[in-house]
Amino acid sequence: DDWIAPDMYEIFVKVLLKTNVKIIQGSFVKTRSSSFKFSKEKEIKYSIINNKQALYNMYDGQRYLEYVVVCNKLYHKSLFCNILFPVGRVNEDEFVNYKLFWGVDKIAIVHKIVYAYRNRPGSIMNQKFSMKRFDVIDALDERIDFYCITKEYELMMKTIVYRNNLLYKYLKQNTKNRDMNF
Repeated sequence: DDWIAPDMYEIFVKVLLKTNVKIIQGSFVKTRSSSFKFSKEKEIKYSIINNKQALYNMYDGQRYLEYVVVCNKLYHKSLFCNILFPVGRVNEDEFVNYKLFWGVDKIAIVHKIVYAYRNRPGSIMNQKFSMKRFDVIDALDERIDFYCITKEYELMMKTIVYRNNLLYKYLKQNTKNRDMNF
């Protein structure tokens, strides 16, 4: 359903050779279209950010998905020695990406759309509300514990606020489906 730019990995390898980073991230777009046309820019524009900036960017509403999902990134295989995706969970990216960012000093951000996510009616995220949606709350609880252990209290607070707002939204959706007021 989704599309990657035909030159996504070529761009990532070129940036990798110039920067020697362990995570490269490209821009991400959501679309409802049945096709997507990527731009064909000759010059590769990128910037380097540190891991903490990447972690803070996960709470930027405009860029949230771009930083949380894994599909628009290239990772060095060594990052997955002790980090695994949870089996049978929805929103599995939420369980791992912050740990991957934590494990590096810097991240290369490519300023080009390289991944187009097709937002279609039958997709997991557009299905009728399900209790599986609460998997993301478990992931955020793990993230809160992680930030507490690592003494990243501001990131911990941002995660608590985000988690509680999301929980409220999900509970409100679920109670509406049951003709209850919340």
